[in-house]
Parts: sequence; structure tokens; C-alpha cells
Amino acid sequence: MAKAPDEEVLKPGDADSLPTPTDEYLVTRMPELASEARIPYPPEAQKKNVEGPVVMDILIDQAGAVRDAKLVSGPGAGLNEAALTAVRNFKFKPALLQDKPVAVRIRYAYRFVLQK
Repeated sequence: MAKAPDEEVLKPGDADSLPTPTDEYLVTRMPELASEARIPYPPEAQKKNVEGPVVMDILIDQAGAVRDAKLVSGPGAGLNEAALTAVRNFKFKPALLQDKPVAVRIRYAYRFVLQK
């Protein structure tokens, strides 16, 4: 038995409010990355030879914009902060509930790899 989709919408004056994400199991197409911001390797991490994935929970709105990002895990040394800042400039093809774009929260990993 599936839950009915939430029909709650933002009011016109709530442009800066975060949208309510649709439950993932209701989504018929998950968001797809359309463009990403290039993340410069933080000098502190480069100097210490730190690399690895930064895992974040991100909220993607119905237009495909990243509206919120929270750190789940990462190697530190400036990589976590760099990824959180950059992911806010990523653009996605929005998630769909049947043929209607919806907001959704996903887990996203950005992997930093040192050039050898």
C-alpha cells in the first residue's frame, strides 16, 4: 500500500524556504547530474596527501537546484568544506513523480583524488 503524494506547496512569499522532499520510494525517476562546479583541491589536503570521498545528504528542489547540503562523512583537511561549498552550485535534472518535477533528498559522494 503506497502513501498518497504530498500536495503541499510553497506559498509565493516562501521563495527562500526549503521545499519538502518527496519520499524516495514515490519517485519514478531520481535526479541526474546535469552540471557540476569544478572543485579546486584544497592546498592543506594536497600538502598532507589527503584524498577520498566526501559523502553528503543534499536536497534538490523541483528545478534541479541544490538547496541544502549536510556532511555525512569525509576525510577532512579542507575537503569536506570544499565539497559542501561546491555542491551548492551543481545543477541536476530534477526527480520526477510520474511526469511532475519534485524535490528530493539524496545521498551524494564527491571523490577527491590526488594527481600522481
